[in-house]
Amino acid sequence: MEEITVIILGTRRISRRNVFQSGLVFVFIAFLLKNAALQAGTVIDPGGISPLALDGLNDNFVTIQNGGIGNLTNGTANIGVEPLTAAGNLTIRSGGLLDASNISTGTLNVGPALVLENNGQMKLNADIVQVQGRSDTGPGSLDVSGGSSVDSNASSIAVNGSVKIRDVGTRFSHTGGSLTASGQLRVTGGADASLNQLDVTAESVTLEHPGSRLSITDGALTTTGNRVYLTDNAAYTQASGTLNSFSSLEVRDGSTAGLTDVDVTVGQNMTVTDGASGGSGYVQTGGSLSVGTGWDVYGGSAMTLTGVALDSGDTGVIHNNATFEQSGGSLHSFSSLEVRDGSTAGLTDVDVTLGQNMTVTDGASGASGYVQSGGSLSIGTGWDVYGGSAMTLTGVVLDSSDAGVIHNNATFQQSGGSITTGGRFEVNDSTALLASGVNLSTGTGWGIHLVNGADFDQTGGNLISGAKLEVKGAATTTDLIDTNVILASDLQVTDGAAYTQSNTGAGTSLNVGGQLRVTGGADASLSQLDVTAESVTLENPGSRLSIVDGALTTTGNRVYLTDNAAYTQASGSLNSFSSLEVRDGSTAELTDVDVTVGQNMTVTDGASGGSDYVQSGGSLSIGTGWDVYGGSAMTLTGVVLDSGDAGVIHNNATFQQSGGSITTGGRFEVNASNATLTGVDLATQNSSGVIVNSGGSLDITASSQVQTKAFIADGSGTRALIHQSTLTAETLDILNDALWSEVDAIINITGNTTTVSGGSTMILDGGTFNEAGDLILDGSLTGTHPILNIGSDLIVGAAGSIGFTGAASISVGDDFLVDQLASGLINLGSTTLTMQGLADDESNGFLLGLGAVLDTLILDGIDLILTQNLDVATLILDVVSQVDLNGFMLTVSSGFSGDIAQIIDTTGGGAFVMKVPAPAPLLLIAAGLLPLLLRRERLARAERDLQRP
Repeated sequence: MEEITVIILGTRRISRRNVFQSGLVFVFIAFLLKNAALQAGTVIDPGGISPLALDGLNDNFVTIQNGGIGNLTNGTANIGVEPLTAAGNLTIRSGGLLDASNISTGTLNVGPALVLENNGQMKLNADIVQVQGRSDTGPGSLDVSGGSSVDSNASSIAVNGSVKIRDVGTRFSHTGGSLTASGQLRVTGGADASLNQLDVTAESVTLEHPGSRLSITDGALTTTGNRVYLTDNAAYTQASGTLNSFSSLEVRDGSTAGLTDVDVTVGQNMTVTDGASGGSGYVQTGGSLSVGTGWDVYGGSAMTLTGVALDSGDTGVIHNNATFEQSGGSLHSFSSLEVRDGSTAGLTDVDVTLGQNMTVTDGASGASGYVQSGGSLSIGTGWDVYGGSAMTLTGVVLDSSDAGVIHNNATFQQSGGSITTGGRFEVNDSTALLASGVNLSTGTGWGIHLVNGADFDQTGGNLISGAKLEVKGAATTTDLIDTNVILASDLQVTDGAAYTQSNTGAGTSLNVGGQLRVTGGADASLSQLDVTAESVTLENPGSRLSIVDGALTTTGNRVYLTDNAAYTQASGSLNSFSSLEVRDGSTAELTDVDVTVGQNMTVTDGASGGSDYVQSGGSLSIGTGWDVYGGSAMTLTGVVLDSGDAGVIHNNATFQQSGGSITTGGRFEVNASNATLTGVDLATQNSSGVIVNSGGSLDITASSQVQTKAFIADGSGTRALIHQSTLTAETLDILNDALWSEVDAIINITGNTTTVSGGSTMILDGGTFNEAGDLILDGSLTGTHPILNIGSDLIVGAAGSIGFTGAASISVGDDFLVDQLASGLINLGSTTLTMQGLADDESNGFLLGLGAVLDTLILDGIDLILTQNLDVATLILDVVSQVDLNGFMLTVSSGFSGDIAQIIDTTGGGAFVMKVPAPAPLLLIAAGLLPLLLRRERLARAERDLQRP
């Protein structure tokens, strides 16, 4: 470049007026300066040429300095541009000013660089500035620094290269028009750039250093080849308009970005992160935020969106103690959302849509938190919360195509809204709290798993599982209040877990499509619920199912307790489709429950010993039969027990019932066991009976009615006691050393026979025994004050015996016969025998072959035939009765009422001996002499005898 040296004589600066007054010398000097500048460059300086009009200027360089002024009105200035040979800059420095602020349009074309430094100034108004660069020097630049300023209005600034705005105090203000740079737009060193109502285009944007700020109002910022990058405490603000980054948007190292009503488009990723200066902040209100790939906020940084539609092509990550907040708008990711490593995300009324999974987890910075109120959360695959982290939803519709898992000491809370998972819902060693009617449902074939110390609470709403509900592990607790539970398959409460479900008036229920299983020491407590399951199984010590004021119904199989399990129910109903089984040391306790069993009921023992069934109040209806055995016990109080088949208590079992009733379609059997009925009405249907055998014991007390076909007591050690009760049976068999006893009871045997045989014993104490047919006694009959009415024969076999204490009454309808071998074993005591002659079954007359001492014999209108000798204290003959001695001796020792003529001997050789106190006994031998006695005398004597004490 050619140089020119200007020498000004004297020590005083010459003003413009002095130049024109100095004559031709100074005019000549000025002329030389101008021509030299056209060839080399122009310096505008108050000590030289200032101000200078730049319109029409073509020069290699221009320097405006030291307060100098260059004006551009409506012309064109070309500085350092091709085809000028020299590559010079337009430099404005040291207070220099390029003033194009008039309303006319000027054009400024600059070659290599437009430089403002050291408080340089440029003012534009509706002008065109182009920094073109040169082919010999490369791209150009617009460089504003050192406290310089640019004020532009409605102008167009185009830089074929970079724009650099730097240093504290540097200011770049541009309103209207446009700003275009083919290279970087950089605001650094604390500079301030304010761009309003214009389109800004650059290859990239960089903001750096504390105090550096780029502000855009109602404009568009576009990068064409690279990122928008904020770092080291820089600031970016934009109100309305658009921001388009070709690649990334990065807010780093303590920087901040604040946008309002801006539509942001990021070609690749977006990052808000920390650095040496700490965390950064991104705040956007309104508009949209579209990120081509993923976005992340981390390192103590924060991202806050209000009413923004956020859309990304890949994962959104909030991590390393970062914060994300969004109110209104939407959040959409084609991939995932991750909140981890001590970070938090808070969303209000946001619709969230994720193409893949969502994760809330911990990290080196601790646990994380996700909070969403309102809106929706739709997840393309699954989601999990773990590592002490927390997820809190309020009024949110949560939907995922795969599993939702809360694990490793995490916490999940939701109030209102709903949860739908395409896979399982799992709480593992964590807490989940659902309130205010949350509806939870899992996809078909996928279950709900609450395991390993999980704590799950739900109030209201529905819990719907596409497969099973598993509650497993010590310290695992589930508490459901007013929640409808619907399970496609099983409810499994296992391994020490606790399951509680209650209804406080909401009409909720528990509907289990498969088994309801409580095992491994687990506990299930159900209150005021209708419970339906295919079957119920309780197993293992400590396992317990408790129902209060509810209904339990199995729809396809049994209710099954085994291995020391426990079932309790207070009020309500229990309905088992098939059987009810209490086994192997288990217990069932029911109060005021109506129990219906479709098939059989069993209470039995196992390796753990006998079992117990206890029911107070209510009813027990069994479709077929029931049995209690193997050291087990069944205790009923006030229960109406009804079964379609037999009830059997056997193998050292115990049955006790107080109040209520028992009706069996088959037999009622006590075999080698004990049964006690107090105030219980017992009835067996059809041809069945009551059987006590093999050493069993049956005590019936205060029963108004025991009704059965047959009553059988059979076997050594067998004992049947009827106390203050009424028993009606067709037959009674006491066999093989059995003991049958009544006390103050009424016994009605309505059929053919009562049999006592094989060394058995019948004890009648104070009651009434009515046998419509025969009493066959081949055992022992004892008692105190009994009333014994036999409709037909009373037959005592060779092994029979009778021993009564106190006054007894025997009425026989036909024959009373005692085998000769048993005669010595007949002790009737103060017994009154009435021979009624109701029916002569054998057509052989009415026979009496007692062979024993009898207190009173009454003949009630019959003809009696003796078959053995008879000693009787008092003989009373009805006027139409007679006694045929049949060759035997009849001795009356105390009193006689009747007519001697009523005593006959059809075979001869018999004798009637009547002993009277005085004067001496009259011995009548040969009944043919009796007519010699006066009839009146005989009658008077008999009357006196009857009146004797």
